[in-house]
Amino acid sequence: MNITPLIAFAILIPSVTSKNYYIYTLPLLLFLVKDIFLGFHSLIIPVYSCVILFTFISNYFKNDFVSVIGGVFCWHILINFAVWYVYGGSLLQTYINAIPFDFNLLVSTGICVLIGRLCLNIYFRYSYWFYR
Repeated sequence: MNITPLIAFAILIPSVTSKNYYIYTLPLLLFLVKDIFLGFHSLIIPVYSCVILFTFISNYFKNDFVSVIGGVFCWHILINFAVWYVYGGSLLQTYINAIPFDFNLLVSTGICVLIGRLCLNIYFRYSYWFYR
């Protein structure tokens, strides 16, 4: 998925800075740049709301595992409801059909968060060598 690293960024940004302005605006700006290049869509408001929700969950719980699981669960509920609302059909069938896609989102976001957390740990552990 093309949004997985951006969601991982939204989950990891609260551990980098404590300024709420940066925590909530940087992921939204990245999604805006993504949409400029890939195209805007009819579900932009629910998607951007979920990005803010990912960041809020990560900032509140301070646990990457909980943030990924909770964020993807909220993504599954909100985005698929919006898909059903915009395009119609059966709500239950919409949720069932989205399970494989959201499972892929869960796994790929978890991998990106894990790689990002490892990179941040290495950076914070060895950054004092660069700033002496």
